[in-house]
Amino acid sequence: MIIESIDRAGHVIEVFQHKEHQLSVGRGYGNDIILHDPHIDAEHVKIKFDLLQACFYVRDMSSSNGTQVIRGGKAELLESGKYIKLNAGDAIVVGKTRLRLMHPFVAVPAAVPLSRFESIYTFLSNWVFFVAALVVVILLYTFDQYLNAPYNDKLSKELITGVFLSFIAAGYGFIWLAVAKIQRTEIHFFLHANLALMLVATAFLFDFIEPVLRYNMEWLLLGGYLSSVFNAGLMFVVVAISAAQFNRIRVWVRYAIALILPAIVLLNTISDLIDQPEFQTAPSYLAKIVSPPYQWAPGISETAFLQEADEVFE
Repeated sequence: MIIESIDRAGHVIEVFQHKEHQLSVGRGYGNDIILHDPHIDAEHVKIKFDLLQACFYVRDMSSSNGTQVIRGGKAELLESGKYIKLNAGDAIVVGKTRLRLMHPFVAVPAAVPLSRFESIYTFLSNWVFFVAALVVVILLYTFDQYLNAPYNDKLSKELITGVFLSFIAAGYGFIWLAVAKIQRTEIHFFLHANLALMLVATAFLFDFIEPVLRYNMEWLLLGGYLSSVFNAGLMFVVVAISAAQFNRIRVWVRYAIALILPAIVLLNTISDLIDQPEFQTAPSYLAKIVSPPYQWAPGISETAFLQEADEVFE
């Protein structure tokens, strides 16, 4: 006889296997299955298995809170003191604990195939990679601030902000650690934290090459909003990979979770795009010098430049 302790979603928390065809369940230490649930009596319920009919008989032992059976998604209170016939796969509720009745002849689902990226996930779960990624993120952030303000005498303070980014990555890892605790699955704290650090590092690298793209392929920048679209895409990929580590989360729920942060970023960008001022006293100016080796697009003539300047200031 096999008894599964399950959660409300039907996911298995613990499995109890008993060789005899009869067992008792309760909080007392004389039971075959001992449950540490304060809402369960010392001897709460007895379960018998009929091998010939492959069915179960459950009897509530006049418990204080009773025993319920889950049928059709609804809980029904069992009559105390009488054996009630149940089938394999039926669940009962004792206290706040759900138990599913099973027997060895019940077929189990097929094994879930491993991801083709399993070796990469294992590599990213290393704490050494976390330290290396953390150093890279801090250096990239400091370098980015230096490019924006080379003569800033407070660059050393920017290191603190870089360290703060590492705390954000660790916080992201702790969020998924909590989910793993709730789901009772394997914990991959460093995998999730490293994914967050890789997201930040990739965003900084894109910020470095954006001037080159702006100079050579201005049509690709979506009116200056390519950075927001790119970051939103990165967020979606990272959160989707993190959610994919939990097989108990349905696929559509994983993608819904992964869309939350990108949706916030894109909604903020769309809001800025819609809520533009009707009149600007001066055109926005954000120039970045592109080295000649990276100037692949052909230049324009002096006449064309002056014409475009006149159109801007009209």
